[in-house]
Amino acid sequence: MLLSGAIAGIAGMLEVTGTVHRLQGGISNNYGYLGVMVAVLARGSPVGVIAGAALMAIILNAGIILQTQGLTTAAVLALTGLIMMFTAVADQFAHYRLVRALPQAAPATAAG
Repeated sequence: MLLSGAIAGIAGMLEVTGTVHRLQGGISNNYGYLGVMVAVLARGSPVGVIAGAALMAIILNAGIILQTQGLTTAAVLALTGLIMMFTAVADQFAHYRLVRALPQAAPATAAG
């Protein structure tokens, strides 16, 4: 963890000391957000990370193509947000099980 943090710090230093000499706003291109989405989709599975990353790559590449047809970037991000929301909701519902209530028999009354 320490080594990966050091490598990320060096990469950031090289970016800031490069040609622009400041950190630009659009440098990350929402990669951190997409990384969280892939991790949620994977649910702790290494194979799931590959599948989730492939799904996000397909959505982003389709978004680039759809932007040439007139779809906005916000619509593509909304689509990824919907996938994230439905995955989180499905994960919560997976912890519950529906149980059908059995009909109760009518209590016997004493005939008077």
